[in-house]
Amino acid sequence: MYRRKLVLELYFYLIFYLPYFSHPDPSVKRQSGFLVPSFGSSSDLGAVGRVPYFFDLGPHRDSTLTALVTGEGSGGIAEYRQKFQKGEAHANGSIVLGDKTHDIRGHINTRVRFDANETWRWGFDIHRTTDDTFLRRYNISSENNFGYGSSLNSQIFTEGFRQRNYFKFSAYSFQGIQESDDSDTDPLVLPIVEFNHLGKPDRFGGQTILDASFLAIARKKGTQTRRLSIRPGWQIPLKDQLGGIYKFSTRLNADFYHAEDVRREYLTTYNGYSGRITPQAMLNWRLPFVKSDDGIMQIFEPVASAVISPYGGNANKIPNEDSLSFEFDDTNLLTANRFSGIDRVEGGPRFAYGAQWRAFGEEGGNAEVFFGQAIKLKTDDSFSEGSGLEDKLSDVVGRVILSPGPFLNLSYRTRFDSDNFTPKRNEISFNAGRDAFGVSTNYIFLEDQTDDTFGGREEVSSAINSQFTRFWRGAVSGVHDISTGKARQYLGSITYENECIALTTNVSRKFYEDRDLEPTDQITFNVNLKTLGSVNTDIYQR
Repeated sequence: MYRRKLVLELYFYLIFYLPYFSHPDPSVKRQSGFLVPSFGSSSDLGAVGRVPYFFDLGPHRDSTLTALVTGEGSGGIAEYRQKFQKGEAHANGSIVLGDKTHDIRGHINTRVRFDANETWRWGFDIHRTTDDTFLRRYNISSENNFGYGSSLNSQIFTEGFRQRNYFKFSAYSFQGIQESDDSDTDPLVLPIVEFNHLGKPDRFGGQTILDASFLAIARKKGTQTRRLSIRPGWQIPLKDQLGGIYKFSTRLNADFYHAEDVRREYLTTYNGYSGRITPQAMLNWRLPFVKSDDGIMQIFEPVASAVISPYGGNANKIPNEDSLSFEFDDTNLLTANRFSGIDRVEGGPRFAYGAQWRAFGEEGGNAEVFFGQAIKLKTDDSFSEGSGLEDKLSDVVGRVILSPGPFLNLSYRTRFDSDNFTPKRNEISFNAGRDAFGVSTNYIFLEDQTDDTFGGREEVSSAINSQFTRFWRGAVSGVHDISTGKARQYLGSITYENECIALTTNVSRKFYEDRDLEPTDQITFNVNLKTLGSVNTDIYQR
């Protein structure tokens, strides 16, 4: 379809004009050509322009090349996608040459997946950037990534599924993008081999379990770890005549290490072999009571678990690679080992108990309340101060969920000291309303925990949205850090939309700071012609 002149008017006001315009008609599924460009302004990058061109390379593959021009440098962004009979590949990358410094900055992000047959599949992810702040500074999207956040993670793997068996061979590398990260201490995991087996029920109804793994971690500087873990077990479900439901399980945890430069007390290190063999027996129990009356079904269920295993097991010769971050809450109260990984085990006789009540209405409403606590015969110094499990009697954990209908939801999760009821963790989530008016609020408080990867925080985020009329809607939101008394970001948007066009204006103020990234104000104008495409204009200001 060709036109000599393109004019966009809104309420008889000229919005956009082109002297010449071409566009494929609706019968054309895909066609190479320019996509709608975007323009903007930034206080640190100056004028910013992006002009994308789409390449139709065939029925199952395509590519997009985008010219990127800024006041601080120019370059391009490339994206390639292809579907295969048994897999897919998606890759994107960018490169920017600074005008003043002549530094070359860029990134690559690749995701590939293939099914070899009904049992085996393989794939890899490559995610790397030249420097920590590049993606955020140039506002480059990093879709289909593997683990974007505090680090960029890459992997290659092959895995197999057959009946009740699972096998995986993989390798990982990490690029930390936080200011405190040291690239010399980033681990290279090569390889990690995992095998899991769940047996068929035997004549007693029990099942055999086998979890085995081998891990090798290398660093330029720091701990070098090789670990072999073999954990066989057996489990069986049971019932009694009163309606009690049990699950009895036994395991033998055998972990063997060879490590170098393992940090210990008094700034000493250990090099050599270490290991542990830890037998364990566990019994889980619950007794549900069910009542149905006046269209409401209620379930009250006391629960408990008992674990027997020897004390100790976490010698200072054993490195800790996968259990650095620990969180005690209602989700792991009744588990045998509350650590997140293999390198740390929970020892000694211990007991956990709790009770939960749930209600379900015929109209779809529901409610849930749960509280519980753990008990140990002796304290365990494996748990750090503030974890909630450092004493014989643990903190009390719980959750409350209320949803009387589709337009009101409230959830509350907590952990508080059993002696003085001081809160150690509070999470509140509330949302209510319909399209005409809706509000949501999330509050989180986490007390600082010694030796934990993540520090404590107290933060609240809120949002309000409303459909004013048939064509107009708007929303405002914000995030506030209560612990520091500082705002994190404010966002606002207003949209006009009818059958042909959608006009959106977004306004934001972000207060985040990280090296060459500073707090910014942003205004975004988006014009979406539903049959043609969209035009975006961004304006940034500090």
